[in-house]
Amino acid sequence: MKNKACVKKFFNSFPFRLSLYSTVILSAILIVCMLSMIFFVHMSVHKKQGEELEYTCNGIAESLSFQETFQPQIFLSVPYYITYSVYNSKTDYVYYSNDPLIPRNLPLSEKAKTYFEKNYFTDGDLKILYCSRQFYFFNSVEPVTVIAAIYLDSDYVSKLSVVFPYTFFPFVLILILISFVTSYFNAKRTMQPVLHMTEKVKKISSSNIGTTLQVSSRNDEIDELARTFNSLFLRIKKDFERERQFSSDVSHELKTPLAVINGQTKLLLRWGKDDKAQLETSLNSIAKEAKSMQVIIENLLQISRYESGVLKPEFTKIFVYDLFERLKREFMSIESEVPLKIEIICEKHLELLTDSELLHQIFTVFMSNSLKFCNKAECHITLKASEYGKEIFLSETDNGEGFSETDIPNVFNRFYTSNQARTRNTQKNSTGLGLAIAHTLASVLGGKIKAANNEEGGASLTVELPVSTKT
Repeated sequence: MKNKACVKKFFNSFPFRLSLYSTVILSAILIVCMLSMIFFVHMSVHKKQGEELEYTCNGIAESLSFQETFQPQIFLSVPYYITYSVYNSKTDYVYYSNDPLIPRNLPLSEKAKTYFEKNYFTDGDLKILYCSRQFYFFNSVEPVTVIAAIYLDSDYVSKLSVVFPYTFFPFVLILILISFVTSYFNAKRTMQPVLHMTEKVKKISSSNIGTTLQVSSRNDEIDELARTFNSLFLRIKKDFERERQFSSDVSHELKTPLAVINGQTKLLLRWGKDDKAQLETSLNSIAKEAKSMQVIIENLLQISRYESGVLKPEFTKIFVYDLFERLKREFMSIESEVPLKIEIICEKHLELLTDSELLHQIFTVFMSNSLKFCNKAECHITLKASEYGKEIFLSETDNGEGFSETDIPNVFNRFYTSNQARTRNTQKNSTGLGLAIAHTLASVLGGKIKAANNEEGGASLTVELPVSTKT
């Protein structure tokens, strides 16, 4: 069984298949070249023979046309391999001939022509290349026919055409075998870096996901493959670390509401259900924590769906000013603890090709955070849109205290909440997912998002969209 598996592995291996393909192609090329060579040699020789027959036939006819007596020296210049016959086509009388077996019923043809007659001889067929024409002897009244021919069955080239494939075939077999063996070892040698790469990849696991493959200085396709794998491993490592951190954050965030729910449930089971005040307090606490968990889960699902591509944006042409007006109307109708003022700085004709609902959700997050963590007597929010070159910038600024230096690099991380924000307003619950969702949605729209502080004070959140999404 082991030997059978090894044989099967050998025949299924890439070097074997590559060698087999190259050998088949080489064999086809050799066969085509051999047949083409035989064909062209045969055609070339027959053309030369045909020209020689025509020259001989015409030479005999023209020489005899102007002579009163027979002069045998006329035929001395005829090559030994050319058969000729001069005869009277009516009486069938032969004047001159070096072959009595040559047929005299051949159709006239001043151009070389092939003639075949089966069982012409007692021991075989007749196949000749001939040329014939009629002329008149000096002062004769009856036409005379002259034939010049070459027996093709005794022709060297014809014999070679028949024998050549049989003599060439063993040579081709040996050449094919040598080619296959050479191709196989060359392919196997070429595949060695890939095999080493495969063995190294097999050893990679979650514990050593940062392993990189060696890249040589040849800068060939193998190096390109290694770089591609290294890039893939780097992305997988980042995704793995992000998911691990994500799992850790989820566990940490859900631990508190679950602990509260569990504690309140135990309290009710022991004695709290008999105390109406405690019962109401515990149920309110459980409902609050359950709602908090529901918000966290829904937000996480939304991020996951957009990151995985399950949900796709629907791009439509919108006026940015109308979007800002809609946000202003919605937030001005909300009852807030501090007075709210919203200012819009945007040209009314500014158009944008985007998903209106996703962009609306992004700015809803921005404005909700500004309103939630405002510590001033009045919350002042500015919505601004402007174009610069090939980009369009949509921003939301407030008049709060802004971000701390440690906040800015982390505000878009999942579950990140500023300690300063918690200190400012401990009554406000924040899951730390709002800006993470906004960051994901901005990426889905093909843009970038960034946080900064205004020179006049307050926080600024900006969505930067490329011109390709703008009409």
